[in-house]
Amino acid sequence: MKRLVVILGMVAAMVGFTALSAQAFTLMFDENGKATVITATGTSSESGVMSTSPDGFTALSYALPNVVKTGYAGIADPQGGISDLLVFGTQTMWYYSAPGPDLADLSSTNWAIALADYPNAFIGATEAADGTFSYSPSPLSQNIYDGTSSSTVPEPSTILLLVVGLSALAAFKTKSRRA
Repeated sequence: MKRLVVILGMVAAMVGFTALSAQAFTLMFDENGKATVITATGTSSESGVMSTSPDGFTALSYALPNVVKTGYAGIADPQGGISDLLVFGTQTMWYYSAPGPDLADLSSTNWAIALADYPNAFIGATEAADGTFSYSPSPLSQNIYDGTSSSTVPEPSTILLLVVGLSALAAFKTKSRRA
């Protein structure tokens, strides 16, 4: 009898683990509403939408394929400051980012509100130099959130190219006026 209880317990645990594994997903997303969802049953392209966030302002959101635990996580930039926040509802993730031109970028006022609402946001991930990051809520969670946070700061080589190009245009215009 005791052996039967142990065997039934092991079977129940394996079934439960299999059910959890089947619900695991990876969400690959960016600040402009493009996403790919990978589950045990396949891969699909998704689009983020602007919706009312838990904080009451319009923000970029992504529908999640399964129910998740509610909460939030900070994403640090390479220097260690919070540059993004992920806010989780039961089946929605809102992507807040520091002010800029992308859909996820909040206004300066709303970004300040978001940082005030989550003053002790733990750093769930740190962006790489190219703006990518990967966040998993806990060792027990099999869900993975792979994000891309774009940067609005041009690289020094881009600025140099712009200066050289403008100088060439000015020189050409001056030369054409003399002729």
